[in-house]
Amino acid sequence: MSQGEVGDRIRATASTLQAARTHVLTAHELAADARDGLAIALDGSKPETHAGAVGVLTDTASTIENVAKYAGTLSTALTAFANRIGARGAGTVAVASAGASEPVRPVAVTAAPAMGRWRGKTATEHVLTGGADIGRAAEGRKRMNIRLLDSYAELHEVFNALKVGAVLEDKPRYDGQFYRFPDGTTIAYRTHSRSGGDNDPTLDFAVPGEQTTTFKVPKKTLKVHVDHKEQDHTQ
Repeated sequence: MSQGEVGDRIRATASTLQAARTHVLTAHELAADARDGLAIALDGSKPETHAGAVGVLTDTASTIENVAKYAGTLSTALTAFANRIGARGAGTVAVASAGASEPVRPVAVTAAPAMGRWRGKTATEHVLTGGADIGRAAEGRKRMNIRLLDSYAELHEVFNALKVGAVLEDKPRYDGQFYRFPDGTTIAYRTHSRSGGDNDPTLDFAVPGEQTTTFKVPKKTLKVHVDHKEQDHTQ
């Protein structure tokens, strides 16, 4: 078997891994949907029941996501190695001819998907307006804008609407799902907080600051979670 044939087989394996990754990502989305559905179904249940059941599906979604990342990394590495070996029929590593010129082909540009909206505003717009159209403000003075909702169902509805158009990112230090939009705005979902413990699904929003000629404008943030008092009344 020639070196080029080995390269072709490695490329085929990389393609198979990439196809498998696509299916794994679909499984991740289904697991996340199942988690959201269960969170809504258990809305108003005891904290330990809600946290335990939703937590299991959250861990499952995270595990599936990690498998997809590994498959993507391995596929990329195999493809790079195969390209170094060359194509079928080449006994040595393929080297492009210095005198040959490839015809210029038009590059297809895919427009970024539109950002999701909740009550007519994008995630960025909600952050910049302090979340005025999401639930109600938390009582007392806070270091950041905090909005309260009455139920887990509404929180998941807000999250699913506003994350449209964002890309899921690997954020090891964030214990949850972290999404980023092309403009830099981020929206993230976690199932716990310091104030509410393990049964406090929370949304974290941030709009990056801008660098002016003299100083850097700090980023703007917004936190959204369920009103603990309202939940206590329903249990």
